[in-house]
Formats: sequence, structure tokens, C-alpha cells
Amino acid sequence: MAFYEFTLTQWLMKSLFGIFFIVGFNAIYVSLSFESLKMTYGKKRGALLATLFTLVYTIGTSALFFFARGDLSSNPILTVNVAIFTLAVSLVSVEMELWNYLIRSVALIALWLYPYQFLMTARYISLFAGLIVVLTINWIFHIKFGHKFWPRIIFLAYLGLAYWSSRVDINGGPLKYEVISQGFLMFMVFGLVSGVYLIYQGRRVEHDRELTKLADYDALTSAKTYSMYTRDAKKMFERARDLELPMTLVTLDVDHFKSINDTYGHLAGNEVLVGVVTTLRNTLGKYDKSDQVYRTGGEEFNIPFPEKNPAEVRPIIQACFEAIRSAEFHYNEYTIRVTISVGVTAVHGEDEIIDDTYKRADDNLYTSKHNGRDQITIEGKKLAHTN
Repeated sequence: MAFYEFTLTQWLMKSLFGIFFIVGFNAIYVSLSFESLKMTYGKKRGALLATLFTLVYTIGTSALFFFARGDLSSNPILTVNVAIFTLAVSLVSVEMELWNYLIRSVALIALWLYPYQFLMTARYISLFAGLIVVLTINWIFHIKFGHKFWPRIIFLAYLGLAYWSSRVDINGGPLKYEVISQGFLMFMVFGLVSGVYLIYQGRRVEHDRELTKLADYDALTSAKTYSMYTRDAKKMFERARDLELPMTLVTLDVDHFKSINDTYGHLAGNEVLVGVVTTLRNTLGKYDKSDQVYRTGGEEFNIPFPEKNPAEVRPIIQACFEAIRSAEFHYNEYTIRVTISVGVTAVHGEDEIIDDTYKRADDNLYTSKHNGRDQITIEGKKLAHTN
């Protein structure tokens, strides 16, 4: 692979072409990443596929430019920079799981190490060790770094400088300083443009997510809102009906909540609601972290269980029931204990819409409350071992 220095005009033109490509690459990458993050409950497989597609897009683009560098240019400074940069810039993503980061890092290291016959030089080994350290630090602090400009630029600067400093010419000797400078400076131009673009897009995505959270999640308890319940439950119901899968709907209510507000004040009541949702989530998470709590009224909550029948849901709800029963909620000097009433039903064959199922669950909840509260009613029958 032969590298030689450009004239200033050549360097500027190739950098400009590279900028146009990198901006387009970033736009698609941000869009794909955001779509994978938007995948909601019931779409785990879709979220994984979106993540894998983003991964293939990133590594595939990089590999295409790297291995086609000789066909695209007689002097591959531009194509090699694009190949390395498309992988490097993807490593500054805040929203990424460790396995995803490791795959991208391995791909970057594989391209960075090529050609492998130069691995035994002291310079190569020291730069490679530095690369591993920088990749590790970047992962450890990736949440703290967030969308901050300078930590990301420093990360990219080391990758670019280390890469070009480790290259050799066609005779196996070090590259000329002018070539290293041009390759590194082009890489950093990409970094500066991408840094500004991705920080702007990252903050925009965060803003959009905050707005989405305000619309989708109850501000007090962080349970999902009624509007989210109507959307999600409808999709779950239609899927259950179309595929003839089981689905169970649970609705529950905090007993004597008005009395809590009257006795301790509304702020104490708020603490109870937050505590109830937290307890429900913690208990549900022991069984299936995808199960969601929806606040559908003042002190009323719904929990849909797709692909589960009442017999499967029964131990989960009983665990939630007992967890809330034994929990203590604190406000100022007060220690407050509460109970819940619960109604449980399955989707029936005659149900035409989710509201048909909800009405039956609500009737079961009413039965629990009418019969003394602090109990679970499943399909019209009181669950044993409740008060």
C-alpha cells in the first residue's frame, strides 16, 4: 500500500469529498441508532435486529472502503481514513452495550493492525498497547463523557495519530512526516466535523427522548401513562388474537388511598404511589424485566402479560401483592403501609377489542374491593392465601 503526499489543492479536495461522505454516513448512523433505541416493549427481537443492522452497516462500510482502497484511489489516504473513521466514530456512542462495543473495537483493531508483518516493531507494539488503553478508558467513561466535545476529539485524535504514526512506506520504512501529517490532519477534519454534527444530533435526540418520556411516562411514578397503555395493550391484544396466543390483563388499586391523603397529606400519598410502582417493578423484574406497569388512574395501575395465561401470572401477581403488603413507605416521620386490590382476567375468544378484556379485569378488581379489599380475584374467584 503506497502513500505519498498531496498538494494542498489535492488534500483539500479529498478532505471535502470525505466530509460529504462522513456527514451522510453519520446521518444514516444516527437515524438507525435512534430507531433501535425507539423499539418498545414486545419488540425485543426487532430491537436486536435493528442493533445488528446498525453494526453491519458500520463494519460493512468500513471494510468496503478499506479493502477497496486500491481500486478507489492510487493514494489511499482518503479511503483508509474513511474506513478507520467510520469505525472510530461509532465507538463514541453513549447508548451501546458492551458486546456491541467489543465487536466494533475488534473490527477497528483488525484494520489498525494491518499489515500484520510489522507487529514486532517496538513502535508498533507501543502504539497498539496505547490503543487498547484508550479503547478501555473510552468504554469505562463513555456515560460520563456523554456528548461532550473534547473527550471525544481527544479519543479520535489518539486513534488517528497512532494509526498514521504506525504506517510504513512501500519499502517497509517509516512514512514521511508530510504524509503522516496529511493523513492525521484529514482524519481530524473528519473528527471535528463529525464531533459538531454528532454532538448536535445527540443533544437533539436526548431532547426528543425527554419529550417522549414526558408523554409516555407518568411524571410522578415513572410508570407508563394511560395513553401508552391504550397503544401497547391494543397491540398485545391484536397479536394474541391473531396468533391465538394467551394474554392476561391485571388491574390493581391501592386500598383506602383517599384516607392516606386525608390523614398524612397529598405529598405522603405521592410517596406511596412512587413506592408502590417501585415495588411492583422490582418484583416483576425478578420474573421478566420486560413486564411493564401502567398508571391508568389516580391510584389504579394495569399490568398486561402477553403470552401468559392466568395460571402463569398467578405466582407473579401474588409475589407483587405480598411485596406491597410487607413494604413500608416513609414520609417525614410517618411510616405508611398499604394493601392493594387486584383483578385478573385472560383474553377470551369473544373479546373483540382490548376494552372487553379490560372491563372484565376491572369487574374482578371491583369484586376484590367489594369483598373487603386486600385480595386478588382471578376470573371471578378469590385467590386463596389472601386476606
